[in-house]
Amino acid sequence: MRIRALVLSLALALLAGATGARAQAPIADPGAFRPLTVGSDLTYPPFAFRQPDGKIAGFSVDFAWEIAKRLGRPGVEVIETPVAGLFAGLNAKRYEFIAAPIAVTAERAQQMLFAEPYMSSGYAVIVPADEAELKALDELKGKTVAVTKGAAAEAWIDEAAGKAGFTVQKLDRLAEVIQAVNERKVAAGVGDLALMLRALTQNKQVRVGFSALSGRVLAFAFRQDDAAFRNRVELIVEEMKRDGTLTGLYQAWFGAKPPEGSATLVIDDANYGAPGFSGHGTK
Repeated sequence: MRIRALVLSLALALLAGATGARAQAPIADPGAFRPLTVGSDLTYPPFAFRQPDGKIAGFSVDFAWEIAKRLGRPGVEVIETPVAGLFAGLNAKRYEFIAAPIAVTAERAQQMLFAEPYMSSGYAVIVPADEAELKALDELKGKTVAVTKGAAAEAWIDEAAGKAGFTVQKLDRLAEVIQAVNERKVAAGVGDLALMLRALTQNKQVRVGFSALSGRVLAFAFRQDDAAFRNRVELIVEEMKRDGTLTGLYQAWFGAKPPEGSATLVIDDANYGAPGFSGHGTK
């Protein structure tokens, strides 16, 4: 009896010790058992939007799902937030990072941590599909080019028109710009590169005849106190660039390969963050 009691006592002690050890062991990633939460404005197709059936879709959404998979997270929860409230929602910890087309600026980089950029913004000049590509905007001299009023491309094309000697016609919507080119009312049209590429997936009568990167880049934004998580996500973004997954997403949503020199293709192995901005540092 004494031997059985001693064995039982030792077994219970070992069990208690093991249980205690498990209870005290730190969990490597407390978020591993819940969906990745991201903030996004759902009125920005093709980045993030609601489909007619109510489902959320878009480039940024697919991107977030791939990151969640590689983090080992069980899915993604998109917290719908108007663009004006995205930064406040991030700092209030409503979500883990912003998965929306946020341009990196010096002011924003003082308030948030940016990961390595995943896309470069730019401008696309479209022409009728049966016309050749433009080698330079000078080829439009004496012609008329349409642009959307108030668009980011407006200032760029106004400046180019002054140098190249063409006229700029300003319309209210991107669809009107595309239609004007399609009907040959203007020689060319100009707009944001990503949005124009997306629109042209539905219109084969026109094509991109010239493109130029603007120098601005898009990147995921994180809280200032969340550098470790920013770094983990950034390594995944680089992995997706390296194995071609990010290029695949770009082609799926924008109908073309990312332009040469785009942040979609460029990998900064030596540093974290957006080059030239606060939060950029050596790995």
